[in-house]
Amino acid sequence: ATRFTSGLRSEIARMQEELQLAANVQREFLPKAFPQVGQLHVAAFWRPASYVSGDVYDVVRLDEDHIGVFVADAVGHGVPAALLTMVICRGLPAKETSPGSYRIVPPGEALARINTEMIAHQGRTTRFATAVYCVINGRTGLVRMSSAGHPPSLVLQASGGTRMLDTGGGLLGVFDGEVYPDSEFTLEPGDRLLMHSDGFEQAFPGDPTGSRRARLPSKRYLEEFEGLASAGSAAAMVEQIGRRVDMQFGSLQ
Repeated sequence: ATRFTSGLRSEIARMQEELQLAANVQREFLPKAFPQVGQLHVAAFWRPASYVSGDVYDVVRLDEDHIGVFVADAVGHGVPAALLTMVICRGLPAKETSPGSYRIVPPGEALARINTEMIAHQGRTTRFATAVYCVINGRTGLVRMSSAGHPPSLVLQASGGTRMLDTGGGLLGVFDGEVYPDSEFTLEPGDRLLMHSDGFEQAFPGDPTGSRRARLPSKRYLEEFEGLASAGSAAAMVEQIGRRVDMQFGSLQ
């Protein structure tokens, strides 16, 4: 029994070390700084519920005026989901270059290409993911967005209203030839665009008292997002939402 227990402890320690290394690698692939174009500022809040996360994001500068913002969420948990989202994120075809010119790939076309690649490389186990991708013109505020089964993004308008952006498209990795339509809208000065994963639905349950039904999704997370309108900057919004997550029953650790 003693030898068995010692071997089990060694195996658990080895697994924990490998998971910690995987977590470090995933964090290293996340953006360490965000581009700024005109009056457009970007900030992000990312916290795994375990060692690694099935959610990932990226922010890239496409040219002097445009940035691309991408969020993906693999269906599932643990290392397989984390690996899938990292592959998806690094395979995003955001820009095509040729001698003397370039082309910014529209969001819907980019998601369609990812979907095709996922289906082409699937084995016996089918892997799904949701994603949302937008290209923002930091000078004019024009946004072009497409979604693949992802929770709708929100715009907190400077005028005080909230606009939900339901840009529909199927999950990535399900149907070959899936079409992901683009939608266009304009961010006015002072507007805030929120792109998120469904983790926030669990982070802000409908019943914060801790009952057995507390983890059921609700719309309370939308109230938390609307409360960010008073934050003075993108960084302040991220700091505020982080504090609110820490205060929740069963919040991410």
